[in-house]
Amino acid sequence: MRRAEAKPVVHLITSGDTTGANFPARRRRLVELARSAAEACVDHMQIREKQLPGKLLYELVRDAVAVTRGFAIRVIVNDRFDVALGAKADGVHLTSSSFPASTVRRHAD
Repeated sequence: MRRAEAKPVVHLITSGDTTGANFPARRRRLVELARSAAEACVDHMQIREKQLPGKLLYELVRDAVAVTRGFAIRVIVNDRFDVALGAKADGVHLTSSSFPASTVRRHAD
């Protein structure tokens, strides 16, 4: 019997160059990217905009989540569990300086 080949996982990671100064234009572009990625059956979109203050990051993630609902794509936030939780993202990418994974797991359900 021939073994079925696994489908590759496609993981889109944003560039991280969004700042408070360029936020309005970049926000529109990234939300459109999220919509396009969802329509193209991308598996994950990791929002990695480390230069944004929490409020603006939350707004971006909230909008990305809104345009991808109903699609199979999962929106993941880099390093900011609070933003991921508040914006109803599908996950958070934790780093060594993030909340401990055990803390995140306790509050995620």
